[in-house]
Amino acid sequence: MEIQKGNKNNIDEYLKIYDDAIKFMRKSGNLKQWTKDHRPDKALIIKRLNEGSFYQIVDGKNIVAVFALIFGIDDTYLKIDGSWLNNEDYVTIHMVAKRSGYKGIFKIIANYAKSLLNNVRIDTHEDNKVMQRVILDNGFKYCGIIHINDKFHSPRLAYQYTND
Repeated sequence: MEIQKGNKNNIDEYLKIYDDAIKFMRKSGNLKQWTKDHRPDKALIIKRLNEGSFYQIVDGKNIVAVFALIFGIDDTYLKIDGSWLNNEDYVTIHMVAKRSGYKGIFKIIANYAKSLLNNVRIDTHEDNKVMQRVILDNGFKYCGIIHINDKFHSPRLAYQYTND
């Protein structure tokens, strides 16, 4: 599998991958994350593509996963109920989604992010037990609760990896 920069020609495929991920979340008991009020949509994907922060994972000719890597300060991470491992520069992993049937995708994403910067942050919904497990399994430490910029200021579990 290969990580590539996203491409505007693939937006419809990206949306299908997010739809697949949402179906998986609902089946696994995560009913509140990525609802119609706050989910990766075409506008957000285009924004990330224009920023150069949207990536795809390709297996042969098939796009099997997508994610965003955001360098610099993430406003939602400025206030945390808890504490970050450090306050050094970091990259944030966002918008992770994969097609069903593929395993080990987060490990590929996490290793890629770690190769770019030794401080990596991520957050996930409290109901997303699957994502919580793979985050911890990939060397991240739980740091506390942050609140995202949706209309409810919804809480998210925040994690950080550092190789210090």
